[in-house]
Amino acid sequence: MAQSSAADVLPKPGKRTYNPGVRIGNWNEDISAEEEKLKDLLERRDKGDLTVHKVMNATKNIMKPVSLSISADGLVHFGDVIQIRSAEAPKECVLGAFIDETQVLITQRLSGPCSAVACVTTEPVVRNTFVIESTDGRTGALTYAEPFCLRTVEENLYLSCEPHGKMTRKSRIPEITLTPERTFACQWRAIFFDPEYRMEMEGKGVPANTKLMIKQLKSNHDIACMHEHSVRTFFGFDYEIGLKTWLDSHKFEMPCNHWILSTRSSESMTA
Repeated sequence: MAQSSAADVLPKPGKRTYNPGVRIGNWNEDISAEEEKLKDLLERRDKGDLTVHKVMNATKNIMKPVSLSISADGLVHFGDVIQIRSAEAPKECVLGAFIDETQVLITQRLSGPCSAVACVTTEPVVRNTFVIESTDGRTGALTYAEPFCLRTVEENLYLSCEPHGKMTRKSRIPEITLTPERTFACQWRAIFFDPEYRMEMEGKGVPANTKLMIKQLKSNHDIACMHEHSVRTFFGFDYEIGLKTWLDSHKFEMPCNHWILSTRSSESMTA
């Protein structure tokens, strides 16, 4: 019978000498760490603190449907809930709040200050509807050239712009924001669309769903929808907006400055 040599008995270098069931290294600490991770995950799940829960909660709050006002006389009134629609953009869009990961994962609701954008999601929701607010407590119909503020339906954020402040990233014009403070920079005027009749239309009621310009008192410039510049938000791509009056060769405002104060039609109430 052949004798086994020492070389046959000794394990070869790099060859495992234990079966797969043998625990090696800091196996106890590894198991404890995995158990702690699982425990933490289950606790966060029970509290609704997982990322998926935060996204669902933020979407529920920010994209909550809102009912627009219906005007019996066809005019826009103080206290009306409206949308501000771009009248000439190639794709339908409405003015709204820029939503980023901070609002979704931390506050989980509309919060400011934040930038304003032109949202391509046009269904009336918390993110893109506003209340017409008087600057002096007056009630009744809004009139052309009369100062007013635009406030979000929740969280009380005001549409504002500092003309010499931050610029938009792509179009490089003053950025429009939503801010919790109501200042002079939050005051706007509705301007009659046809320049030839603007003087005589001042003081007349502003019709709903009619093309006009929205001019800031502080700068005397109009809100502009820069549809050639898109911005990525948490809910997809929207358009950049800013503050500048763009004039054509006839000194008329260009399509990017054309807006509509949009309410629900009376037909939708009876449908």
